[in-house]
Amino acid sequence: MMLAASLMPHRVPVSDLPSSFEGNAWAFCFALFSLLLIVSLSLGQVMKHWVEASRETHLLKRTPGFVANRPTAFWTPLTLYRWKVSLLYLTIIFGAIGDVAVMLAWREVSSRTIEALLAIDRVLDALIIIPFLGAFALACWSDQAIPAQLTYPEPRPVRPPKWARVKGSVRIVATIATISMGVTLGKVWM
Repeated sequence: MMLAASLMPHRVPVSDLPSSFEGNAWAFCFALFSLLLIVSLSLGQVMKHWVEASRETHLLKRTPGFVANRPTAFWTPLTLYRWKVSLLYLTIIFGAIGDVAVMLAWREVSSRTIEALLAIDRVLDALIIIPFLGAFALACWSDQAIPAQLTYPEPRPVRPPKWARVKGSVRIVATIATISMGVTLGKVWM
């Protein structure tokens, strides 16, 4: 094992398990199992929402007299729910799939490949904010409207809120983002 380590030109160590597990195979197995499970279940739910939406659109198009009304079709309670939940599942996928790839590839591929997978994992970790903020924005816009719409006998389009109603939430998010950025920059450069 020492000979293989000395021949490797890169800094990825040759060990049975990633260093964060400190040689504990049980911790590695549990982490891999749980991460792989949540990625698989999340991916399944995103695909289910996409297939259901596609099926409904296809069935509606086959309905006589159907006219696509795109400006309001997105703002139905069901569509908003699907988008919010799917974006939250994508947040989980972005956060875990890179770790799963690294753990599955550990000791199976070259050190350069592991380094590439670790870089991809870091990029995906940084991209988590995109689906999360999308879900958060949809939640701010629709969380009061969806329960109200569910009490009507037939669904109605949900109107996006006016700026006056949303600006308080935007201030809170901006404050939290500023604090998060300060903590991050303080951790990196202090």
